[in-house]
Amino acid sequence: KTTRSRQFAARLPSLDEIIAETEAETAARVNQTENLYRQGRELAERMKTVARKIKAQSSETQKSEWQYQKELESIADKNMELVDKIDEMARQMDKSLEKFQESATLSREIMEKLAQIQKLFEEVATPEMKEAQRKLMEALRSMDPDDLQQSMKDFEMSQEELLERLERTIALLKKLQVEQMMEAMVRKAEQLVEGQRNVNETTDTAAREQLPSLTKTEDQLRSGLEDLQMEVEELKAMAQAAKMEDSPPVQQFSEAIEQNDAGQNMENMSGALSRRRKSEAGEQGQMAHSKLSAMLDQMQQQLLAMKGGQEDEIQKAMRQAIDDANYLSQKQEELLRQAGTIDPRSIVLREMAASQQDLAGSCSGLQNRISELGKQSPFVAAELQQLVTGAIQNMELATEGFDIKKGPQAMRGQHEAMVQLNRVAMRMMESLDQQKQCNSGSNCNKNMSQLQSLCNRQNGLNQQTKECNNPGNNPDGTPKLSRDGLQRLAGEQGGIRKSLEDLNAEFGNSREILGRLDDIAREMKLVEEDLEDGQVGEQTIERQLRVYSRMLQATRSLQRKDFTEQRRATSATEQPTFVPPALPADLFDDRINLEDRLRRFLGDNYPPQYEEQIKAYFKALLQTESSGGAAGQPSPAEVP
Repeated sequence: KTTRSRQFAARLPSLDEIIAETEAETAARVNQTENLYRQGRELAERMKTVARKIKAQSSETQKSEWQYQKELESIADKNMELVDKIDEMARQMDKSLEKFQESATLSREIMEKLAQIQKLFEEVATPEMKEAQRKLMEALRSMDPDDLQQSMKDFEMSQEELLERLERTIALLKKLQVEQMMEAMVRKAEQLVEGQRNVNETTDTAAREQLPSLTKTEDQLRSGLEDLQMEVEELKAMAQAAKMEDSPPVQQFSEAIEQNDAGQNMENMSGALSRRRKSEAGEQGQMAHSKLSAMLDQMQQQLLAMKGGQEDEIQKAMRQAIDDANYLSQKQEELLRQAGTIDPRSIVLREMAASQQDLAGSCSGLQNRISELGKQSPFVAAELQQLVTGAIQNMELATEGFDIKKGPQAMRGQHEAMVQLNRVAMRMMESLDQQKQCNSGSNCNKNMSQLQSLCNRQNGLNQQTKECNNPGNNPDGTPKLSRDGLQRLAGEQGGIRKSLEDLNAEFGNSREILGRLDDIAREMKLVEEDLEDGQVGEQTIERQLRVYSRMLQATRSLQRKDFTEQRRATSATEQPTFVPPALPADLFDDRINLEDRLRRFLGDNYPPQYEEQIKAYFKALLQTESSGGAAGQPSPAEVP
């Protein structure tokens, strides 16, 4: 027997629906994080109020402290709820990342940044924060005055750290929200360009009685352009919230959309189609396509300019922070050595206290710089703030030790501060490497966008050249463009060729590019010569079409992920290896000499590709000496 099941209808979401869902999730995440920050700020203010009142109470009676016990318990419970909400947001964001990965709606660069922000959510509630919460609850049960005061102080510090991390996360989310919306608008513009091209091709081949049926499609495209122009105000509001409203790329990106008047040509084409005026409709459609392509080209260029400018500024700021940390570490080491030559009971130690206090002030400047840098890049390690704070605290302990003429205590603080500053430099170098890797990982996306932009420019030029070769452009049968106009087109073709050659240099003649870009550039050169000589014929038109077709093939080849060399299996073989002899045991005895050689070698002019290996080698030496040195000896500075 046979049977028939009921019918099911499956509908794939459109690009607009996917983008709208992604943007809604991002906006909701920003709002939720801001709400959590406000709740945390309110709890911190309540905590400060209670601490201030308890401290103002008379030490003769402890009964008054009991009236604040319930308030402190309430604050601790609310804080625990806040931490749980943050953990839940981290889990939700992890699920969203998996969904974005499957739908491929976001660029690789944004995905990497979102993944890093998700890790920041997981790290908001630090182990120290949870330990401070536990100690406060224990102190509330015992109501020991000293324990309560210390636990409240630690809890306040943990709350401030939580707020700082939430504030940083909000700033990063808002910046990423702007970048994400600009990418979405570019994709919508690409759809408009492709849709207008399809309508133009259909108009050229359709019969006159079929033209009115294309009116609806053209009206939908014009409506899509209007929607895109309306989104500019939302983009400006996002940029203002992210403190990016003064960014030139964002401003020019918005102007390219607002000032585009292709909608008028699209409206004229729609009217001509309904009246069955094929020639007029084709002309208006070509003008609309040319304007849309120019808008898309400008949008892509400004998006790339914004990303590139941000990357350069962030990496420059990271290098500056590394240099500052190394400089402060060097100055701290000089003070440490100077303190070692002074009598522990000498009055000169108080002069050292002033120098140490000045260095602590400079370290505070580094702390502020890293805090601002953390709001610009999600790759700045969260522990950097803790390391710098620890260095400042040790410097203050050293200052206090010098004031009371306790040289050994002060020197221990100096040494710990120096070690922590060196760790700051190392962690910042790791953050810089991650930032570079993210930028490098997105190079393919950027190159693809640049190549797509050149495709749009070439297509617009092809249309102008085609119109120039049509003798029916003017009533007297003469070509539409004069010789000067052809010279202008030749210059535009030369500009496209030069950009393609620059892009080819970045690709390095990669085999993954279907159609060698240098061959395409040579074809462009021939077109350029025809335009300069004023010899625009069918051969020139065909050559331009061939150039455009090969450029489209090259663009598509960048999107292919399976275009790699075939893997070849090989049997395992034994390879002789040379193991260098162990380092002499007495090498680590002279610690000062080892560090002096390290700084001397790092000062030499080595090629950049060897610098990291040299630093890693000496870092391993110093760590070996730290773990295997004599007992009671201070570990050496971890010089990056």
